[in-house]
Amino acid sequence: MIVIFLIFVTFIAEIIDSALGMMFGTILSPLLIGLGFDPYFVIPSILISQAAGGIVATYRHKYFKNGDFSKSSEDTKLVIVVSILGILGVILGVWFGKSVSKDILRIYISVLCILMGLLVLTKMRFKFGWKTIFGIGFISSFNKAFSGGGFGPIVTSSQVILGRKAKNAISSTDFAEVPICIGAFILWTFAKGVPNLGMTFAMIVGSSFGAYIGPKLLFLIKNQRKIEIVVGIMVVLLGVLSLFKIQV
Repeated sequence: MIVIFLIFVTFIAEIIDSALGMMFGTILSPLLIGLGFDPYFVIPSILISQAAGGIVATYRHKYFKNGDFSKSSEDTKLVIVVSILGILGVILGVWFGKSVSKDILRIYISVLCILMGLLVLTKMRFKFGWKTIFGIGFISSFNKAFSGGGFGPIVTSSQVILGRKAKNAISSTDFAEVPICIGAFILWTFAKGVPNLGMTFAMIVGSSFGAYIGPKLLFLIKNQRKIEIVVGIMVVLLGVLSLFKIQV
């Protein structure tokens, strides 16, 4: 029953994540830990299952032309830039994950999500710059390695704020998560050992099937602004819920 449950919840989480560019780790990390799963199993298992889902989702995004991953495209360049600084963020995130209070990072991620979500909703846009993307890659990857979540909401919403189309922002975020999650998983296994392989494999199966569906749902939405509104609302909601969790 545990295996079936893990397949189901990762399947649903990855559908949402590959359609909106966020919420896989943000849903699964508190859910599984709250149900009594060991955090040292939850975080690395989320990381490697999301990497698997990201590979499938990237293929599907490319198939539906949600993003352009040709060699010289802006989407591909963004993935490379986010990944480069992201590796450093991952290293620091794993290190801090063993020594710093989770509540401190949760407050920080919550406030950041709320602010960025509100910016998306207000239509306020800033000039696109690669230096900004480097910073975003570092911060978001730090969040991901530290807590298992916080990558997608920041990377996706920040791209929209910088004027990129929502579909490109979502698809490139899914792609960029692959190397970040793999790197973080390797570091976690070195630090804490290999998680339960049976349960981890169940999560990989669920995320892979979910990633097959999410990009098609994104493709079916034709109105750019509607996607931005959904992204903005979800990012704000994630931030608010995270703050609420600290208070109860």
